[in-house]
Amino acid sequence: MQEHPDAGGRRADWWQRTMAVVWQLATRTGPDRVTSPKLGATWAVLAEAAGVSRSTLADRLRWLRECGLLVVLTTGSTARYRRGTMCGLADDGLGNLAAEYILTLPAEVLAALDDAELQQVFPLDGGQTKYAGKG
Repeated sequence: MQEHPDAGGRRADWWQRTMAVVWQLATRTGPDRVTSPKLGATWAVLAEAAGVSRSTLADRLRWLRECGLLVVLTTGSTARYRRGTMCGLADDGLGNLAAEYILTLPAEVLAALDDAELQQVFPLDGGQTKYAGKG
């Protein structure tokens, strides 16, 4: 992350908060690297656990997306703003839906990893998988 062109000159407290957000995202993902609301990956929980405000969380999520380190799988929504609910008057039974994100690694970082490092990042089938082009 620190190699990204936009990362230069950032203050230490900016990095501390960014890494706190990344850590909270990482600890709330399943084996598929997708954040899970059932693991507490809602904005309220993420912000509180990272010790940041909601606006700081939004800013860091935006920055991670722009850097290609975070992909939005599903945007969060409430019945009031979801299509087909007449501004929340019709209950679709879904309640509030938390956004789901996928943590990613840039292709150049993946290409530089050896088999052991790839296995740590992507533990598949008990370590039996060989990665294409990596031995």
